[in-house]
Amino acid sequence: MGDGTEQSPFTHEDVLRRIRENGGTAEGLDLSGSVFEEEIDVSNLHLKGIILNKAVLVRAKFNGSNLSNGQLRGATLLEAKFNKYDDKPFPKFTILTSADLRCADPREAGFIGAFLDNTNFRKATLTDANFTIDGRRTPDLRFTDFRGADLFSADFTGRTFTFTKLEGAYINWAKITEEPIYLGDADRGNYQIGEESGEKPNYYSAAHCYRHLKMWYNHSGVL
Repeated sequence: MGDGTEQSPFTHEDVLRRIRENGGTAEGLDLSGSVFEEEIDVSNLHLKGIILNKAVLVRAKFNGSNLSNGQLRGATLLEAKFNKYDDKPFPKFTILTSADLRCADPREAGFIGAFLDNTNFRKATLTDANFTIDGRRTPDLRFTDFRGADLFSADFTGRTFTFTKLEGAYINWAKITEEPIYLGDADRGNYQIGEESGEKPNYYSAAHCYRHLKMWYNHSGVL
């Protein structure tokens, strides 16, 4: 059961306390609907299986944390950071493997170098999100689900779309076709050219979209 009715925003110390009360693990810890203090820093924590559905985590820092199997459906994650945690000599990357971020709002969030295998971003708002890759890592987005997601101006430079689900995603201005990105195994489903223009016609953005789609299909060997 969540803690959205509590008056004071959750702090870093509150999170650690709740983990201790949960038997020393974040697995199954339900903080759904909770409001966290702005810019809360929960970096480098083992948060596997934590439940943060509809939580408010504006500018939260999850750098280097393990959020695999975490539930963040509908969470507000504006400008949140899921980047590398510089713990020398062995920096850690955020793990979001099999995490559920459906309908979440991570606008302008950073996922630089994060592990996103099988992560579910379906219908999430990812405007201006940064997914760029650290050159020393495998860049795959294996089975990551972006179906219906808003990827406007998102930066995927260096990522490989291996079996990535992209059907119906809004990709205007998104950087998804720059080398060395590989789109050959991307799952476009029943993708229809022209879906990017949205309900309100915008011929300038539509032209940009068609150029991206042409590049996309060329990369895939379709054209």
